Amino acid sequence: MLRSLNYISCLSNQLALCLLASLISGQTAEATSLPALLQKSKTNSPAIKQAQSNYQSKLAEVGAVDEAFLPEIFSKITIGSDKRETASPFGGDKTKIQAYELGVRKQFQTGTQVELSATRDRARIIYPASVPSQFQTRFNPAFVDAATLSIRQPILRNYMAREIRYRKLALKGVAQAERAMADVQSQVQLAQTEHYFWNVMALYERRSVLKQMLGTAKEFSRLMQKRTRIGRSDFVDEVAAQSEVIKVENQLLSLNIEIEALSQRLASHVGVLSSDIVYRSGELQAPYEENYKSAAVDSLMAKAMKGRKDLEATKSSLAPLESQMKLASEKLKPQLNLFASYSSTGLDTIGSKSVGKVTDFDHPNWALGLEFNYKIGKKAAHADRASARARLAATGFQVESITAEIKRDIRIAKQRLELSEKSLKQAKLQLATLAKKKRAEQQRVRQAKSEKIAVLGFRLEELAAKNNLIQAWLSQKTSIADLKLALHSF
Repeated sequence: MLRSLNYISCLSNQLALCLLASLISGQTAEATSLPALLQKSKTNSPAIKQAQSNYQSKLAEVGAVDEAFLPEIFSKITIGSDKRETASPFGGDKTKIQAYELGVRKQFQTGTQVELSATRDRARIIYPASVPSQFQTRFNPAFVDAATLSIRQPILRNYMAREIRYRKLALKGVAQAERAMADVQSQVQLAQTEHYFWNVMALYERRSVLKQMLGTAKEFSRLMQKRTRIGRSDFVDEVAAQSEVIKVENQLLSLNIEIEALSQRLASHVGVLSSDIVYRSGELQAPYEENYKSAAVDSLMAKAMKGRKDLEATKSSLAPLESQMKLASEKLKPQLNLFASYSSTGLDTIGSKSVGKVTDFDHPNWALGLEFNYKIGKKAAHADRASARARLAATGFQVESITAEIKRDIRIAKQRLELSEKSLKQAKLQLATLAKKKRAEQQRVRQAKSEKIAVLGFRLEELAAKNNLIQAWLSQKTSIADLKLALHSF
């Protein structure tokens, strides 16, 4: 039994010495501040990078909608042969056809579609060898060139390019919502980083207290052994003192393991090596974000309503849903288009002459008309409109839910902060009382009215009370972090 206890004692001492050596070696490096950790966490977080990539992707989709207004060049080449069913020596046996078309079309912000094209048709009739040339058609081959301008204007559906504009507004709203969600992810990431940091600092403070408790407990145990030898205490008290030493050693060993695990978790969360983070003693006790302590709940809520990114994201999703509903309503309308075309043609057996005749405008052709198209049923458009309307109503309820959640989070965080301030005052008062008792006992020892072992007992109580103070400090710092998260003020 004693051998195993000694082994545990040696193991804990060695581990404590190793950690102490690593701390001493790290003292030469500059301590890592919390703002620096928060910046690294924001830069290295995969979740934040993914959310930002989603935003960039949606932003690219917004820009792609304008592609509908870019000019489009088109061309067509046709080569064929037409063998007539009623072939005759004078009508020819077949016709070889070559057709070329080149043009450009563009849609404008008004929804107007304009198309300008140039075409050339070359048709050559093939006659039987028995037909003399004087009996063959004069225009063989026949070159027909034409320049055509066509205009199509929607009157009902997609008037003023409404479908494209609604689609763009919907995608823009989605992109804004994605950007707000990226900001939400950033706030959550930074709040978790701050929580990890303060918990690690609290563990370091507890370890410092445990080390002092271990030294005091060992001294208390030695004095108890002396008292037992001279008959002033019994063996039970000696064993209890030794048990206290073993208990503190086990606590220190467990705490060192917890420090290592939480430090690794913090480093992984931030995206750095644990050896890159150097902790500074006394960070937990230092003043931090003092303005939150005196801020009124009403002012904090007003600030949250303006700064909460999730509320902004939800409100941003209202606009795209309204646009989607308008887009679905637009698709339910019938298509009624006004169209007009004008062309000039030229015909000749020589290609260059036929082109010249086109520019003379001697043979103009024009057309004007109305085009109507309506798809019966349109179940998809009806479903899209009903879905957008339902999601719009749900989003309105979600805004109310988030608003209530914001108020609840701020109240809880503010109450926790106020309670931690009270706990801090009580812990300090308790420490001050125990310190007075210890000094009074030291005075009694100097007057030979008491023994040193009594002073050590008060010292152990004082060190145990320091844990309450550390817990109060930790609660204060994490409450501020929760309040910052509730405000999205990182």
